[in-house]
Amino acid sequence: MHIEAIYDKGRLEFKTPLRLKRDTLTVIVEVPDEAIDTADHRHQEGARALADIRHILGSFSKARPATSPAQDKAAFAEALADKYSQ
Repeated sequence: MHIEAIYDKGRLEFKTPLRLKRDTLTVIVEVPDEAIDTADHRHQEGARALADIRHILGSFSKARPATSPAQDKAAFAEALADKYSQ
């Protein structure tokens, strides 16, 4: 059966009222090519968010040299000792 529907923010609404026998079913939707946005907005938003975070962090946003978990734990313990021994 072919029936027209309107897509609105993630929902399909049939132009003609239709009562379905099941709550879930597979449908085929034909979308005109000119209605499809092919830009990858997620990448742009992620890049913008990362730039904002780096701006907030300032000099702390620089990559740290690679360390082992043991070295990282030792540096953390040393920083805590320095902080609380004064």
